[in-house]
Amino acid sequence: MLVCPKKCIPPPPRRSQSPELELLGVGIATKICHLSIVASLLRELEEARKLALKLGQASAAVQCSMGKAKILGLIIDRREVGDAGTFDDMTDEELISAAARKARELGIAGPREVEDAN
Repeated sequence: MLVCPKKCIPPPPRRSQSPELELLGVGIATKICHLSIVASLLRELEEARKLALKLGQASAAVQCSMGKAKILGLIIDRREVGDAGTFDDMTDEELISAAARKARELGIAGPREVEDAN
């Protein structure tokens, strides 16, 4: 049975119910734990931001605001991985095939099987 790693909520009681319902309960417990951690981080960043403003540290205050925005998913850092221009000479079909292979390797191909030309 999975339990909250931060122990912020007690584990669900054992019941003789279907495994699907038990997993649903664990999913809800995990989401509640996640939300409590996010709320805690947001509170800490807000306190730090207010202190930074009080001390005249505008840069630190901005960093706190940026941290809050990232936690809330308002800012997403994206970086190119690999050599720049690696895919420039590939056709659309080759790109789709390469993406399908990589998705299968990572186990994220989705509910439908994604097939490539190879």
